[in-house]
Amino acid sequence: FFDINKAIQMYPDYAYFHFRKANILLQLGKYQEAIDLYNYTESRFKLKEVYRNRGMAYNLVKNYEASLIDAEKALNLGDTTFESYLVKADALYYFYNYDSALIYINKSIDLNKNSSAAFFIRCKVYKELGKYDLAMQDLETMHKLDSSELLYYGLKARIYQQTNNYKEAKKYYEMAFLKGEFTGKKFYDEMMKRK
Repeated sequence: FFDINKAIQMYPDYAYFHFRKANILLQLGKYQEAIDLYNYTESRFKLKEVYRNRGMAYNLVKNYEASLIDAEKALNLGDTTFESYLVKADALYYFYNYDSALIYINKSIDLNKNSSAAFFIRCKVYKELGKYDLAMQDLETMHKLDSSELLYYGLKARIYQQTNNYKEAKKYYEMAFLKGEFTGKKFYDEMMKRK
């Protein structure tokens, strides 16, 4: 077993070990610590993998501007992995650039048809574009790929609400609440006031 901390102690200036530790921290959900180590690594060499992974970390801490910049750097360096396209698409979504987000998320899905995150992002984009049937299809695909995804019920409820199917919306909001997903609570409350 490779001890990354011991390797960094022995070779503190070897950026590759910092990059490996940053990847571990990213997987552990320690995003800011990962970003700090990716920053150190970037100061030593410019690699598409550093930009891609740091872009993912920035995305997870909701720094979409930095996420978009890093995704673009990775892609400009020739990174053609589904993750770089996914990160760029998600950042574009948060900047309300839905048409461009759709282009990049489709590239991501073309490369990995088993990514529930990619189908989730495309579902959100389709919803914003008013393509509710396509949004619902992607939502169902996402749920088949990852049935533990809590956001499924709330997003399905919001799609039903936007299409004025309040009976189904209410049903899925209540299912979301039972599963502990409350991000749609304000939409539910607004819907119930209008009834």
